[in-house]
Amino acid sequence: MSKKLSNQFSCSRLMLPAHRKKLNECHKIKEEEEKYCMPNLDDQQKEQFQFLISQSLQQGLVIEVTLLTGKSYSRLKGEVKKIDPLQGKLNIVLTSNKEIKMINLKEIIEVKEGP
Repeated sequence: MSKKLSNQFSCSRLMLPAHRKKLNECHKIKEEEEKYCMPNLDDQQKEQFQFLISQSLQQGLVIEVTLLTGKSYSRLKGEVKKIDPLQGKLNIVLTSNKEIKMINLKEIIEVKEGP
C-alpha cells in the first residue's frame, strides 16, 4: 500500500514544464478562492446579527461589522441609521469620521457589539 502511495505522483516528473506551471497557478487560485470565500452562517448567527443591527438602529448601539468585499476583509464601527430590506442595504454612520457608509447585507460576515 505504501509503495502505491509513494508512486502516486511519480508521473508528475513526466509533465511538461508549461503544464506544471499552469497546474501550480490553478492551485494558487483555488487556495486564494478558499481563503476569501463566504462562510455558511447558521440561523442562530443570522438571528444574533439581526438583533444587534436592530439594537443599533433603535438605541444607537455602536456595532462592529466585518465585511467580505471581493478579495479583502474590512471592519467598520458605527451606528446603524437606516435599513433597506428591499435593496438589501444598510446605512451606518462610522464612529471614526462620522461618514455615512452604505453596506450590502450579503457582504456581512460578522456583527459584534462595539467597544
